[in-house]
Order: sequence, then structure tokens, then C-alpha cells
Amino acid sequence: MNQLLIPATAVGDEGLLIDLAVTIAEVQPQDTPGVPLETVHVQGLVLAVDNDYLFQGRLKGVYERPCDRCLDAARVPWNLEVGWLFEEGPGGLFSVKALDDEKDETEGTFTERRPLHGGTIDLGPCVWEEVVLNVPLKFVCKPDCRGLCPRCGANLNEMPCACGSGETLNEAPASALADLARLFPDLAPKKSEE
Repeated sequence: MNQLLIPATAVGDEGLLIDLAVTIAEVQPQDTPGVPLETVHVQGLVLAVDNDYLFQGRLKGVYERPCDRCLDAARVPWNLEVGWLFEEGPGGLFSVKALDDEKDETEGTFTERRPLHGGTIDLGPCVWEEVVLNVPLKFVCKPDCRGLCPRCGANLNEMPCACGSGETLNEAPASALADLARLFPDLAPKKSEE
């Protein structure tokens, strides 16, 4: 049973409190690549607003993946405040509309309205969208991670490397393309004889 499918009739005058921990498999659409997240905590309140329904709350979770620098486990917690407006509409598609207000200060302001199908509010697609949009671009185990030695592969967070280079991924070797230049000597720049 999908915990994120909420019948609109369950939303009373005081609203409906939501506090769920769902697995990512419950919200992930078929045939989509996965994300490095096991569970997401959905917490908030669904309110009836005129003929629409408003969800205001928070999403929490921890992205886990190997560190981009040293390959140790990296955990990136996230905590996001969200607000989604649902309305019954033709075709059941997302729509973006200008807010109806005669004041000049709201001119050009838009609100996104999400579909409400047959009297059921589906929070699943909204949760999935936020999960995907908030995946970090870079995973590091700690801000000062030194990474792996580019020559011997030793984890520089644990010990100095065996090759003695003492370099990190942030420090390129003095002649990074020297091996490539040896493979193609005809392409190497000519040195002046001055």
C-alpha cells in the first residue's frame, strides 16, 4: 500500500498530519536511475484551501555514496522545507498559473499546481522530484579530505603514501603530460637553443 496516497476526504477542518518514513523504492518511478538514498522522512500538514489542498512540511534524509576523493563512505544529510498545492484539473497535468490578485506587487508571480486525481492526493511524485533535485554534485567524507595519492593510490587521510610523493589530488604532478609526450615525441614542443 502506498502511504503517500491520501484521500481528500481524510483532510478535515484542522488538516491532516503526515509523519512517514518511506523507502525510496516507494516513490521512484519505473525505469529511472536510482539515487544514493535509502529512506526519506516526510513530515507536514495537508490543509484544505478552498477547492484545493496544500501540503506544507519537511523532507529529511541522508544521501550515502563513496567519497569522490578517497572512496571511503560519505554521508550527506539534507533537510528541506517544501510546499505543494494540489487541485483537481483536466488531464491531470502539472500547471503553472499566475496568482489571482489585483495588486501590482504580485504581477508576474506564479504558483505551481499539482494534479489531484479522483479525490486522491499523491505526494509520491513530489517527494521524488525533490529527492532528485537535491542530490549533491560532490560527495566528500569530510571537508578537508586529502583523497588518494595519484601515483600509488594510498588514502592520504590515513597515512603518508609509500611512493613518497606526498601529493594530493589537488596538487598535480610537475609533469602531468610527460608520459604522453614520450609516447608522441613528434608532437612535443620544440625547445629554443638560446
